Amino acid sequence: MRALSVLPPQRVSELSAAYREALAAKQRMTWLGAAVLVALCLWAGHVAQVDLAKFAANIGKFTDYLVRLFYLDNGASVFTD
Repeated sequence: MRALSVLPPQRVSELSAAYREALAAKQRMTWLGAAVLVALCLWAGHVAQVDLAKFAANIGKFTDYLVRLFYLDNGASVFTD
């Protein structure tokens, strides 16, 4: 007795083609979403009058600021105090 049924080769190729099409559609939607996100971030930076050259030059300070947001003045994490 078999635990799994074996599909005919014709059905396997149909299912494989449908899977490839679904995967391609998902990848297209992911890339489209990423492109829209990047475009909206650039537009938000333009509206906020962000100087991209200055922002890129000081990216280390920006990330340091984000890390410091998670710690209190006494050095304890905001999640444990």
